[in-house]
Amino acid sequence: RNDNWIDIGLEAHFSDQFRTCLDSVDNDKYLLHIQGDTSYENWPGFISNAEYYMKKYNAGIYYPHIRNQYWSLRKNSEIDIETDDQNIIHVACGDETVWVIAPEILKYISDYNIRECFDHDKYGYGWDLCICSISFLLGLPVIRDLNHLIEHPRGCGYNKRLASESLEITMSKLPETIRTIISDIWNDRDNISQHLYKNSN
Repeated sequence: RNDNWIDIGLEAHFSDQFRTCLDSVDNDKYLLHIQGDTSYENWPGFISNAEYYMKKYNAGIYYPHIRNQYWSLRKNSEIDIETDDQNIIHVACGDETVWVIAPEILKYISDYNIRECFDHDKYGYGWDLCICSISFLLGLPVIRDLNHLIEHPRGCGYNKRLASESLEITMSKLPETIRTIISDIWNDRDNISQHLYKNSN
């Protein structure tokens, strides 16, 4: 046990854990969030590359490649925007396993009370969609670095039906601007670049 751990109880699932993360970081800092069931041999290299590529691409979110995650399949997430680096791709959404989130997004979450939209939620469905949408709303791209492959076990330990029902409630609470971009993430990724360029000016 690490003395810096925050004990929020064994019953806490993703949403409680992530809200605790948000409460524990200043809005002028980057948030590096790593789920405990992942493994990787080069976290220092990942962090160093996150700093470099987020600055280079003015990115709101930096993702590694993650094994056994829906959004890590390029056909599910990649946006057709060219980059200068073969290892960097633009994506519409990542996931909630390992990600680095820019302070502008954290400030938006705080200023617009976005976390209250998840107060009912236990399992965490939708945090990734919401935060990626905020990034695009702020004109900040979401990128994935294919050079870092994080190991993550297949499957999950929660009830997907209950998580999906909770997501419907979350969607009803989110601002329309965010819901619109979430709809494009699911249904029309070509529109993401339009949101991005419109809001970056």
